[in-house]
Amino acid sequence: MLALIGLILIVLAWIIQLAVLMKKKKSKTINKWFILVYMIGALVLTYDGFTGGATSLAIANLVAVVVAGLVLIKLKK
Repeated sequence: MLALIGLILIVLAWIIQLAVLMKKKKSKTINKWFILVYMIGALVLTYDGFTGGATSLAIANLVAVVVAGLVLIKLKK
């Protein structure tokens, strides 16, 4: 169930990003809300992976969270 919630959050993040791009047709920037929602979804998947014994998938999702966090930090500068 947690995996489904995590994936729904990630899809929601992509919908947010798509909506921003469609609203601002010339904009090519990454929306901060996209990154935040994506990170939360990936964190849920990370937790689910560690608690469910899928350590490799959990680590891969954790790497995705870290990279997304670095992008968010870079956008704030």
